Amino acid sequence: MKKYLTGFYGFIILTSFISCSKLVETGVPKTQLTTANVFNDDQSATAVVSSIYAQFNTGISGNVSTHFGLYTDELNTTSSNASTLEYYNGSVSAINSTNLMVWRGFYSVIYQCNALLERIDDVPAITNAVRKQLKGECLFLRALCLFYSVNIYGDIPLLVTTDLGVTSVAPRSTVTEIYQQIEKDLQDAKMLLPETYVNAEKVRANKWAVAALQSRVYLFQKKWVQAEAAATEVIASGIYDSSIPLNSIFLKNSKETILQFWTQNGFTQTGNLFIPSGSSTPGYFLPDGLLNSFEIGDQRKTAWLKTAVIGVQSYTYPYKYKNRSTTTGINAEYVMLLRLSEQYLNRAEARAEQDNLTGAKADLDVIRIRAGLPNSIAVTKNALLLLIEQERKVEFFGEWGQRFFDLKRTERLTIINQAIKPNWKAGSVLLPIPQYEVLNNPNLQQNPGY
Repeated sequence: MKKYLTGFYGFIILTSFISCSKLVETGVPKTQLTTANVFNDDQSATAVVSSIYAQFNTGISGNVSTHFGLYTDELNTTSSNASTLEYYNGSVSAINSTNLMVWRGFYSVIYQCNALLERIDDVPAITNAVRKQLKGECLFLRALCLFYSVNIYGDIPLLVTTDLGVTSVAPRSTVTEIYQQIEKDLQDAKMLLPETYVNAEKVRANKWAVAALQSRVYLFQKKWVQAEAAATEVIASGIYDSSIPLNSIFLKNSKETILQFWTQNGFTQTGNLFIPSGSSTPGYFLPDGLLNSFEIGDQRKTAWLKTAVIGVQSYTYPYKYKNRSTTTGINAEYVMLLRLSEQYLNRAEARAEQDNLTGAKADLDVIRIRAGLPNSIAVTKNALLLLIEQERKVEFFGEWGQRFFDLKRTERLTIINQAIKPNWKAGSVLLPIPQYEVLNNPNLQQNPGY
């Protein structure tokens, strides 16, 4: 019998179902799952995948959106938490607890996806349609986690099995090898997933979610032709709309949404972290470094930021998500992962890099006009690329650390951060491998400088 991972990453497959009735729409009870009988039919296999999705709202999205915003010029913090301050100061240590949670969060999902992919073909009671859907979703989610992990840590272990004999001593694979696996997973997922969503909500991946992530993956590798083509697929599908009001974008199943993570009570962990807990408490994560980045008349500044006045002091906080407590009906919110605006900006950058400045400006202006801004006036390639970077900064703040990843891929992270982070060094563009993981794997080497 294949041995399952119990040490190195500290994960056991799906220790329990999470309440996810909207995702699963079945009567599966909350119960312990064992590696001997994780799933045996359509219903239980779907519940397994639904519980994997749920982890993004219960830990991953909030940590990444807040702390990687701190790790750039986007956010500062009122927190006195030592782990949080390390991100703000640009000096994350190998024993940082948030860094360990981020690593474990992504590798937990990778492991659980591997477990399903290894076993699902051996369960005859699962119908072919459900088998294809779940395999495609797990390949997509594995690619998503590998993408974030490789951009945070650089060379990382490439795990496509649950075999303890492999995973417990896995060395670091190169960035190139990781991206090859990401591309393969996404290509395979695209073949398996339909264009439509499983149900009325946009909380499980379809073909267009795969294409949207492909566009990002290609953009980060400077594969401009492929990035443009993937973004065009999504835009041309005609089922998404970027012209909706700014305050409607982050509602559940908004027309801009390509993929969201379902939330049980209509509020997100990210919103819970950004919005102050009371009228006398400032938010923990404040976009002070962002406030002067908005052009005059940019409606995103008023729609997506809010100010609390405590005594004589004003505190402005991200307000894309409006809910901090249970919200039902049309105002409920889900965690946004992929939305149409990114596809326009991805395609704008890819086109600019191919010297199609007219096409790039047309895509860029879709986003500017929605924000109440005039058409762009950049006339050179370099000026246009800087304007696209600026638009990404004010469009995606507070979302999955986009600013960090954008500055890193354009090799501008150190240029920006060395002027504002007292402990920043060139090697800080890669975060440390958590020390706990290094100590438990003799073949896992630490990043330089840690």
